[in-house]
Amino acid sequence: MAKTPDPVYSFRGEMKDILCILLTERSIESGDLKLLLGTVQGIVHQWDLKMKREEKKIRVGEMACVSLVETSSGFATLEKGESLKIWTTSWDLLKKIDIDYCGFCNLAYSSGKLFYPKNDGKIGIIDTSDDFSEKSQLFYKYNKKHGEVMYIKMLAGSKNIIACYESGLIAVWDCESGMVVCETEISDTPMCADYCESTSALVIGTVGNSLAKFTLKSDTLELECRREITNPGVSSVSLRDDGKLCAATCWDGNVRYFSTKSMKLLAVLDNKSTPNCAIFNKIERPHCAKGLVLVGGNDGRVWDLKNLAEDVRSVAEQTLNQSAFVYDSQSGNYYNHEQQCYYIPDHKLYYYVANKAYYTYDEETNAMKFYSSTEPQYQDSSGSSTTQENVDADKNSTPPSSSAAEVSSMETASKPLRAFDDEIEEGEIVDEDDEEGEIKSNPASPQMVICASPTRNDLNVEPDGHCAPCIRITVRECSSARLEVGQLFIITRTGGSLGREGDHDIVVPDDSVSKKHLTFHYAYREGVDVYEIVDGCSRNNTFLNGLQMRKGQPYLLEHGAVLKVGGTTLLCHIHAGRDTCAECEPSCLGFMTPLSPQQAQPQGSLRQRHAQEVQQIKKKFGLSGPQSGPRLPKGYEDKSKLRRETVGSSHDSEKTESTSTDAPLRSDNKGYGMLAKMGWKEGQGVGKSSDGAKEPVNVTVKLSKRGLGCPEDDYVPPSKPKSKSKTLQITKQRFEA
Repeated sequence: MAKTPDPVYSFRGEMKDILCILLTERSIESGDLKLLLGTVQGIVHQWDLKMKREEKKIRVGEMACVSLVETSSGFATLEKGESLKIWTTSWDLLKKIDIDYCGFCNLAYSSGKLFYPKNDGKIGIIDTSDDFSEKSQLFYKYNKKHGEVMYIKMLAGSKNIIACYESGLIAVWDCESGMVVCETEISDTPMCADYCESTSALVIGTVGNSLAKFTLKSDTLELECRREITNPGVSSVSLRDDGKLCAATCWDGNVRYFSTKSMKLLAVLDNKSTPNCAIFNKIERPHCAKGLVLVGGNDGRVWDLKNLAEDVRSVAEQTLNQSAFVYDSQSGNYYNHEQQCYYIPDHKLYYYVANKAYYTYDEETNAMKFYSSTEPQYQDSSGSSTTQENVDADKNSTPPSSSAAEVSSMETASKPLRAFDDEIEEGEIVDEDDEEGEIKSNPASPQMVICASPTRNDLNVEPDGHCAPCIRITVRECSSARLEVGQLFIITRTGGSLGREGDHDIVVPDDSVSKKHLTFHYAYREGVDVYEIVDGCSRNNTFLNGLQMRKGQPYLLEHGAVLKVGGTTLLCHIHAGRDTCAECEPSCLGFMTPLSPQQAQPQGSLRQRHAQEVQQIKKKFGLSGPQSGPRLPKGYEDKSKLRRETVGSSHDSEKTESTSTDAPLRSDNKGYGMLAKMGWKEGQGVGKSSDGAKEPVNVTVKLSKRGLGCPEDDYVPPSKPKSKSKTLQITKQRFEA
């Protein structure tokens, strides 16, 4: 385990176990920002950040102070199983509310409202701008028992709060209406959580050995990823204000740093005592830099830790300058041009191009030992690629000589690290424990740990030209008329989603299916293509092979699996490459719609077969009748049609009659009215002197290609050449034969 770096400062007052930490955001008393620490003795210790000295001790109760928050009037403290107290900035008691809550939930304050936990899973709301009385409370009705409240967070600029419950339920409440906006569940009991406003990320620590990251989008909680840790139990979680770094204090005495984007472990700090709480400094202070993390332990000390990346970067740069290896950004490994040797940091192996083999460095004998002859493709820093064929390596061959100092220094080298908020790229050398997958913060004490040959499968890198399979999903049963049995959906390696409506790869128009029901994910692990499905926040659950899926937990999707969402049953097939089978090929879905035996093939000429197919299409889509619209049920009376024929349209602008040259214009015709306004009377001719045409102009169809005004009587159509007519006649006879 890596040694914990030296802190910037340790607050060593006469304190017992520290349960909560608060950095004030406004000046109090002397005008400086303060550090407040709540302990198990029920005492709050106030420290001066400028002088690094304890100013006073405030007895807030006889029981442990589990939460401390800053309000508009001063502060609020929560004592375990005793009371909630509201104080002024000079620590004069304003209000005391007796409660019987015995958990470790936090207090939340925003916009004049103070949220605190109550017994039986209730959340009380106090208006601090009034008389500090309870205005309302949030709780589940209809006999839903979800245990005690474990975490409360008010969303800035919103009327919603996030609440975590003992049963694993995570809910978003609307404080004004008292209704649940959305909810989801996790498998373990949540102990702590933190929410970042800038990235909408919610990270939850549980009593188990995992951390879960959710994203709040459009009033929906979506599970992004989960991170397994070695030992169970997380006591506190804190996110930096930019949402890039997460610090978690664990029951095993370690403080773990994660990249919030992928929940990748960046560093593990081994403390002498169990840490109970940790917070990031989210604002720039005169005597406490922004981004520093404060950790409180059960030995009564608070560490103000500095940025660990600076120590790791300085050690890595110094080591790289002493060795002959240079980092190759294209291959992600280190390369020695003199010996033509690659160093693979993930497995502590050396690959020599001349010998086509891998070697390990033995510290006892101060020599290189043969390891394996696996030969993936590499690309050196000069840009030329080297591809090794699968041949047996000569175990007796020895690599070029390497000095012990050079090899040992290379074991501790790593690519210069950036800050913790950036992802550690592939190829950066870190001290890694293969069982825990944890990256230590100090690379000065390496351990020679080799778990497997560094093949592409072990590195989870797809081989060149690899064709990932897709999921072919066919509908077996459905209760919706807009979904057909045998309909095919395809999910590729990019993943997909299923829902009732919206932009989904699979849309199941069923009321029992949620809008965002489940998601599909692809991964390449240890040489195997893996598909996983996650039920995000469906209300009517999802069944995989007859078993109900737990919300937010990924499940392995295998070939032939059967999914049931609502009243729809889906068959999932996963084939290697581009292979298919009769059960997932659209042209071979005979098991769903079997053909009638000895079906007669249509006979006759091409024209007759075309006419038969047209009639079949018209009959299938209801177009064979006199009307092309949908057929009406038997006994249905079209009252709208009758009204249009007898009364007319209800809209004045709608055309309800048609004119003809064989019948005179009616008086209510628009053209009749226009002529009447210009002095025309029925029976007269048009024009100023009424000597114009009395009948409408007849419409004649012009069949010839002659110009306008040319008489049709003397028109003689052009004759076609006899040779061309004969050729067309022979071609027609051959085609119809």
